Amino acid sequence: MSEETTIRFALALDHSLRLWALGVGLLAPTLAAALPAEIEQVLSHRYGAPAASIRYLDASVDLNGDGRLEVIVHVVGPMACGTGGCPTLVFTPRGTGYRLVSAIAVTRLPIRVAPASTMGWRNLVVRFSGGGVHAGDVQLAFDGKRYPANPSVIGPRVQPFTATDAQVVIAEVPSTEQTREQQQIIESAIRSGRLPAPQLASYVCEDHENESLNVAFYNQTEPPSAQVTFGPRQTILLAAANGSGARYVNNDIEFWEHQGDARLVWSGTTYRCKGR
Repeated sequence: MSEETTIRFALALDHSLRLWALGVGLLAPTLAAALPAEIEQVLSHRYGAPAASIRYLDASVDLNGDGRLEVIVHVVGPMACGTGGCPTLVFTPRGTGYRLVSAIAVTRLPIRVAPASTMGWRNLVVRFSGGGVHAGDVQLAFDGKRYPANPSVIGPRVQPFTATDAQVVIAEVPSTEQTREQQQIIESAIRSGRLPAPQLASYVCEDHENESLNVAFYNQTEPPSAQVTFGPRQTILLAAANGSGARYVNNDIEFWEHQGDARLVWSGTTYRCKGR
C-alpha cells in the first residue's frame, strides 16, 4: 500500500515544521499549521497544562483506509512521561473535528505503522523500555474500538515485532552530534526573538539561592529546546534521550528536570535545584 505520510513536529517560527515522507524517506521540510483545537483541548485536559506548554511530536497518516488522516501525538516532558516511556495518543477525524481513539501509556520513539491491518486499522509498532521491563518493539492491533493501552503486556493484540518493513511516522530525536545545524537555527530563532517567548520555569539551587535558575522551554522547535539562564550565564540546550523526565544538553552543559526536581551540570559542576 502506497501512501504519503505527513510528519509534523511541534516546531519553529510560530508554526510546526512539516516533514513530508514517502515510505520512510524524509524529504524537504515546509511550514504547517499547529494541532487542531480539539486535540489541543484533550492534551491540556489530560496533562493539566495549557496546550502551548505541552511538548510533543506528531504525525498524520491514514490508519483506517477511509482517505482521511488520523493524527498520532507522542507527548514528551515530565508532566506526561515516566520510567517506562511517554504516552502516544491516536486521534481520528469526526465531522469537522477529531476524537481520541487510543491513549497508549508507555512508549518510546520511533513510532511506526506496520503493513498489516486488524479490524480495518493499520497495526502500530512502538518501542518500550524502563520500569523494570525488558526493552523491545511490539506490534499493537486494533480491536474495533482502540489500540492496547499498555504495550509492555504481551497478549493477542500486543506481539513482539522484529520485521524491518514498518513505516516510520515519528522518528527518534537525533543525537546532539546530528543536530549541529538545528542548534544554530534554533539559537538564531530564539536570540532574534522570532520565536514567541514561553513562560519561564524558575528553580532554586542548593548553596546558590542568590542565583536564579530560569528555564524557557521552546516546545515548537525540533528537537525541543530550552534556554537556560543561571545567574549571569545563559545557554540554549537541545532535548536528548532520557529514561525519565526531560533532559537537555549542549556540549558540557546539561539540564534535567522531573516533577519539579532539577539538576544542572555546567562545565563539570553539578547543581541540584527545586522548582519555585
